[in-house]
Amino acid sequence: MKLIDAEHTQALLIGVSEYQDPALPPLPAAQTNLQKLQTLLASDSIGMAADNIQTLYNETNPQKVFTALSQATQKAKKTLLIYYAGHGVLDDNNELYLTLSSTTVETVLFSGLSIEMMSRIINKERLDVILIIDACFSEKAFEYFKKTNYYVMASSKKNTPSKYPLETLYSAFTNEIVEALEKGINNRKREITLRDLYRHVRESLLSKDFPEPRQINTNIIQEKVFAQNNYDVLLPLAERNRNLIVPIFQAMQHYRPEQFINVQNDVGLDEINDLSRYFEDDSDEDYHDNLALTQKANHIINHYPLSIAEELKLFFAPSPHQLQQTQWRLQQTLKIYEETLRYLAYLLLAQLWDLQMAEKLTLPTPLQSEWKAHLQQIHNPTPAWLFHTIQKVGLIFKSQNVPFFIPELEKWHDKLVGNQDLAHITQDFLSLYEKPLDQILAEKESDYWAALCGQTEQALSRLLQSLAFLTAYELVSVKNILIVKLKNEKPDFLHFLSKVSSESTNLGQISQLPSLFYTDSHSVLLVKDSKRIEPTFLNLSPFIVDKNAYNTKSIPSIFIYEKQENDQAFLYRSLSNRNEASFALASQAGNAKLLKQFLQFLKSF
Repeated sequence: MKLIDAEHTQALLIGVSEYQDPALPPLPAAQTNLQKLQTLLASDSIGMAADNIQTLYNETNPQKVFTALSQATQKAKKTLLIYYAGHGVLDDNNELYLTLSSTTVETVLFSGLSIEMMSRIINKERLDVILIIDACFSEKAFEYFKKTNYYVMASSKKNTPSKYPLETLYSAFTNEIVEALEKGINNRKREITLRDLYRHVRESLLSKDFPEPRQINTNIIQEKVFAQNNYDVLLPLAERNRNLIVPIFQAMQHYRPEQFINVQNDVGLDEINDLSRYFEDDSDEDYHDNLALTQKANHIINHYPLSIAEELKLFFAPSPHQLQQTQWRLQQTLKIYEETLRYLAYLLLAQLWDLQMAEKLTLPTPLQSEWKAHLQQIHNPTPAWLFHTIQKVGLIFKSQNVPFFIPELEKWHDKLVGNQDLAHITQDFLSLYEKPLDQILAEKESDYWAALCGQTEQALSRLLQSLAFLTAYELVSVKNILIVKLKNEKPDFLHFLSKVSSESTNLGQISQLPSLFYTDSHSVLLVKDSKRIEPTFLNLSPFIVDKNAYNTKSIPSIFIYEKQENDQAFLYRSLSNRNEASFALASQAGNAKLLKQFLQFLKSF
């Protein structure tokens, strides 16, 4: 269903770049904002009729704006779109006014545009109203748009100015909207909903240290389609991955029963997630089955550990040039396997270091030498090294009667070293790393590749099923801890933390969690419940870290240790953003605190 259509939608675009009041500096980008959005609304991506788009540029008379708004409201049969670019001013009562060219700060009460008056003019129950405000303090407008069928996107919080960089063609906020509408969004869908648009704009602005935009909506208007997606997307059939998705999801039911029940009963299938597909015709007999299958895939990537989930996401929804390549699917299967080993090895190494520092574990002398020799190879943790690390650390725990932090992992380890099916799966995988795949490809026929691809995907499915217990645990990034102590009372430790997962809705949502004990600040922790940090938790530093834990950015930027470079720098790869450059911990560069942690770990054995 299209929200914007030529016949039933009216748009009013208002932009103000020049002001008579010296207290209101000029905003050249407001003009280019207006011109570009007018062009985009009439383009094939959105498809509005040019006659239904009215622009008011550098208007001086509030009455003329209110009249144009009233006329657009009367003409609109389905949807009314309003866009404003200019200065936002708060009066003495902290009420928001949008400015015109003749507006002065002193006379804003009658020379500016009252948000309350705008709301009264367009208060029509029959219309879907979209209001996009690119102005300082624009979140204040939310107070007047809480009735049915409203969607409001604001460029800044109610107490925050917006950004109009003088050196750029468009304002910071509108530029992200323009980029999304013109170039598209990499969300694996053919169309962009208002929520898709907001998520993209928000994440992009925050990543560039611009003010955080805000949104409010009623009657799920945010789920309606706003524009065609111009990104080079592919809509692969979920059926292709059924043999991987279904058994892994079913294995999760013991650890995530609420997720299993909801999806099995087709509850919540309207939820939009990173892997949602768009199907042309919902009368298609495969539509509901494929949609439910896609939701299962969403739940898998949202609950499996981030390092594994990010690779699964790529596997479930590959790019067009990758989908048909059997070799690519095999390579990606091996990548998922490698990241699974890496995650497990780092969990065990993190616990081993904690036990060593707490003097709860003593390695016998012969084992110390063997372990030190093994640990020296951490500069290049190959899949084979990761596998042997899992074996060795687990055996150390068993020999000293040390319980695993994750009890289920101890049982899993017993099967691994007991030469059971898990051991055979792992050995089969490791054999594929002995030669480059390109070399094997040159030696084998295409039929061999197809069979090998199918075998490895089945093996990966069995491996991830056996590790479904990992979904019962969550990663959180702890930025800071505040001590709150009232007179004659025990102190509370207020933790500022963010949940870490592949679900983009969690990004940047910082919870303030009080507790009677304190954890480790600036760390990525493994916990049983992100809403309630248990007294027992596992600190994954320095193997998995939040690069933004030490700064003011709210969005976690999760990195995992990959290798040591040139015998100096410890190289970390981003899990949060595949396009983000790796960063290195070195004596002359990088994060000194993390480097100190890594060196302490290496010296502790």
